[in-house]
Amino acid sequence: MNRRLRTTIPTIKNRLKPKCGNLKNTQRKMKQQKMNQKQYYDKSSKPLPELLPNDTIRFQHNPKGKWDQGTVVRNNNTPNSYVIETPEGQIFKRKTKHLLKTKEDKIEQTSLEEANENNHNDFDNITDEHSLEPSFVRRSERSVKKPTRLIEEC
Repeated sequence: MNRRLRTTIPTIKNRLKPKCGNLKNTQRKMKQQKMNQKQYYDKSSKPLPELLPNDTIRFQHNPKGKWDQGTVVRNNNTPNSYVIETPEGQIFKRKTKHLLKTKEDKIEQTSLEEANENNHNDFDNITDEHSLEPSFVRRSERSVKKPTRLIEEC
């Protein structure tokens, strides 16, 4: 809907009344535009994977958050939405956009995490031993280690 605004320039009174465009023509154009948008979107989209109850998945608590482990409990009433449960017993509803189907088992995952923690502790001990090598300190108390490639070996 549009009309010419009142100004100090003389105009005809009929031009100041709002006019509506052809409603059917406008609706037809909008429908055609939606169909074009859908066609371009569907070119690069692919169907979302179906998840079954008791499938092991990874999910995000919030967008851009870390991926946590969980299992699918059931489909939700809305499309592409699932009810999932964490190993701690918490229940969440998530869309498939925030779910990744995995092939891992719960038991294997916990044993892998424990192994990684043990390896990480061993690595910390090794780095502590190497940091005990002699080095000298400048006036600014910044420790300086000379590179080994510049030290001549006799």
